[in-house]
Amino acid sequence: MPRQIRGRIAARWFPLVLLLAAAVSPLSLAAAVTAVLDEGTYTRVDGETISMDEYRAAVTAYSRRTFYHGRIPEAEAEAAARRAGAELIIQRLLLKEAARQQVAADEDWVAERLAAYDRRYGNNPSWRKNRERLLPQLRRSLEDESRIQRLKSRVTEVTTPDEDVLLAYYRANPEKFTEPARSRLSVILLRVPPSAAPEAWDAAKEEAARLVRQLRAGADFAELARLHSADPSAEQGGDMGYLHRGMLAEPAQKAVDALSPGEISDPVVLLQGVAIFRLEDVTQPKLRDFEEVKERAANLWKRERTEQAWQGLLQKLWDEATIEVAQGHPLPTLQDVWSIGGAPDPH
Repeated sequence: MPRQIRGRIAARWFPLVLLLAAAVSPLSLAAAVTAVLDEGTYTRVDGETISMDEYRAAVTAYSRRTFYHGRIPEAEAEAAARRAGAELIIQRLLLKEAARQQVAADEDWVAERLAAYDRRYGNNPSWRKNRERLLPQLRRSLEDESRIQRLKSRVTEVTTPDEDVLLAYYRANPEKFTEPARSRLSVILLRVPPSAAPEAWDAAKEEAARLVRQLRAGADFAELARLHSADPSAEQGGDMGYLHRGMLAEPAQKAVDALSPGEISDPVVLLQGVAIFRLEDVTQPKLRDFEEVKERAANLWKRERTEQAWQGLLQKLWDEATIEVAQGHPLPTLQDVWSIGGAPDPH
């Protein structure tokens, strides 16, 4: 059977169980413990076993979606093993919680996903040959995925808060609703290919210095930009409009930071060539009115509450579980998932 079919079936659920936010500060991390387990058992979670075969499949699935050519760098092997183990444990805990809450799979969704496999692999001889043998395993994986999706929907369901709650959120988080300072800039770019000879760069620097002298003597910036600049803004006389901090390369930002409105920078060497900047205007940070951002406040509030609810469930399940890991394997923690920086793409 082609490797891509086996891999998709074996690892179908792994991304789903990691629908976490990218930035999390966990409260407490109950430790798994090392134990002497039966041969062929990777971990025991509340008395239920997860086999070494499942663990190896989890490590393989994680490496394929994370590392180039699916090869785990030696320096990251232990962290990858902990991550894969944590995923397995979380999946088992979530399915147990789904059963406790009597969350059923969406059979229509499962049927559509199975049909999608047939459409995708229908012409593959190996799929046709092994389809009946693989379908039960694939169906179980999809049903597990559906139960976790439905559990998450149930746990994270929040309603839009009333205006008093939103106003309090707005006042407590002004940085989320503040327009940053902006600088309106004009530029003249003397383009030089990065691979050009030093002589070409020297010539551009000399030309830029000559233009700076003319500008500081009163020459019209827009006119010189139209004549000399290779930047797309040349047709607008070099006007780049208003830019936020971070939109410029570091050397350009440093040069602009030293200017007052109306001043001309010294020549600045950039990857694209040699540039001259004029600072036209600066706007200060501005807190937007509540009525302007009320919808954004509601969306942010709901997103944060959704993330808190899901993360809180995962933390509770992990903290309350008894997790035993076979000797010789690194002990996973929930932090091993959160420290990666969020959930992989669930598709």
